[in-house]
Amino acid sequence: MRRTALAIVALVGFAGSPAVEAQEWSPAQKEVWKAVSEMNARFYGGDMAGLYEFIDRDFVWWNTANDVPGDFESARKGDGAYWPHARKWLHGSCVPLTIQAYDTFAVVNTYCRGHREAAPGQDPQWEAVRILYVMRKKDGRWLQTANYIDFKQR
Repeated sequence: MRRTALAIVALVGFAGSPAVEAQEWSPAQKEVWKAVSEMNARFYGGDMAGLYEFIDRDFVWWNTANDVPGDFESARKGDGAYWPHARKWLHGSCVPLTIQAYDTFAVVNTYCRGHREAAPGQDPQWEAVRILYVMRKKDGRWLQTANYIDFKQR
């Protein structure tokens, strides 16, 4: 009985999530990830206008700093007020964990981390985020149409 239970637990563990470790991505997954990577590069580079080129006007955003989701205009207004005064990113990188790519939409789970500048005399602040992106293919381009971001600070 105990061996059967262990075998079932092991089987479920091995067959479980589509999370990626050294996975080879399909051409469709690579296409989606290319858009997400460029979007993230613009974010870490402080290019808000460039970032918003990848965001659908029907966008719904949500994160651990906000109790309820917001829309495109509230995201843009909030970012526009915050970004000029925020500490700059010294570097940042993201890795894909899962990419589900379909004809007109995709769901991407990613883990991002980097360092932000600190106050004088302080070490840079390490930050990490787990992000769920919902992307929509519109006019031949992948645009972010929804997300959920889980912020972690260290």
